[in-house]
Amino acid sequence: MSREKSGYRWLDHTADVGVVVHGDSLEALFEIAAEALSDLITDRETVEEREERRVVLSAPDPEQLLVRWLTEILAWFEIDGLVFRRFSVRMDGALSLEGRAFGEAFTYGAADRNARHPFRTAIKAVTYHQLSVRQSGDGWEATIIFDV
Repeated sequence: MSREKSGYRWLDHTADVGVVVHGDSLEALFEIAAEALSDLITDRETVEEREERRVVLSAPDPEQLLVRWLTEILAWFEIDGLVFRRFSVRMDGALSLEGRAFGEAFTYGAADRNARHPFRTAIKAVTYHQLSVRQSGDGWEATIIFDV
């Protein structure tokens, strides 16, 4: 994938999909990473903010916290059929967060005349392969690989 969006860029990867995310703060980094995940699943511009999901998470390091956050969003899609347009993250240090996701039920497919969301990619998991979260000169940067 060569598509670039504000705050992230896709990486070439042989079997999976990778992304490098940039944020001014750790909170922004987590929000933009969630946007990249959503953009991988569907076109976020087609999603309306009809529902809100909340989660409180903690982890022993920022990398594991990022994986837990993105895995939660992926579970809301896989289990509850929800896609999201916008995310809000508040962090207490680098090891815990309160996250909110705003979206709606995912509708797609030729059989559904009310379908509004294009389906882009099936994501199996957020992986630890090449995962990193680090401070950069102008904020924070993360590298994430999704198993597709």
